[in-house]
Amino acid sequence: LLPRTLKRVVVIGGGPTGLFCADRLRHHFEVTVVDSKDYFEFTPSVLRAVVDPSHLARITFDYRDVLEGELGVEFVPGEATCVDVSPGTSASSAGRGAVTVASAWGPGKLHFDYCIIAVGVSNGLWKPRLAREPTERQGAASRKVADVPGASAVPAASVYGAPERSLAAEQTLDARRGTMWSLRDRIAASRGVVVVGAGLVGV
Repeated sequence: LLPRTLKRVVVIGGGPTGLFCADRLRHHFEVTVVDSKDYFEFTPSVLRAVVDPSHLARITFDYRDVLEGELGVEFVPGEATCVDVSPGTSASSAGRGAVTVASAWGPGKLHFDYCIIAVGVSNGLWKPRLAREPTERQGAASRKVADVPGASAVPAASVYGAPERSLAAEQTLDARRGTMWSLRDRIAASRGVVVVGAGLVGV
C-alpha cells in the first residue's frame, strides 16, 4: 500500500473513471475533483429518465455532498481550460503543475503533483458539448461551405441551424431535471418513437 502523503492529485472530470480514481487515491493523497457541473449522472440510465423524469433522482447525486461530505475529497466546480506542466522540476509546495479553472467566480489555479484527465467524450443530446466546442457536423459543414466559391464566410450554424445545446445550461440538477421533463412532454406529444440500437440500453 502507498503511504499517506501531502502531495496533491487533481482529477479533471467527475465521471465514473474520475470518481474511481478519486476514491482509490484519497487514502494516500490530497485529492481534488474538478467538473463543469455540480452533479454526477449515470448516463446509461438517462433514457429511462427521459420517459420517467423521477428516475433522475436514482441515477444522480450532488458532487459536494458525496465527495466532500462522505469521501473527504475536495470538489471544485468549473471548467478546466488549461493544464500547465513544468517537466523536470522538483516537487515543491506549489507542485509540479497547475490547472486553470474557469468558474462563476472567475479563473483560478489549482496546483498539483499529479493530474488525472478523465473528461470522457461529448455525445450530442445525452452529454452536450461546451459552448465553444465545435460539433463534428459543424466542422464538416465548415469544410463543405469552404469548398463553395464565394461562400467561405458563411458560418456552419447558418447551414445546419443552431449549434448543439451548451453544457453550461445544465450545470445544476434543477436545470437537468427541467430538461428531462421537457423531453418527456415532447415524447408524450409525439406520434411515435424510434429506438435506434437493440443493445442493453435500447432494449
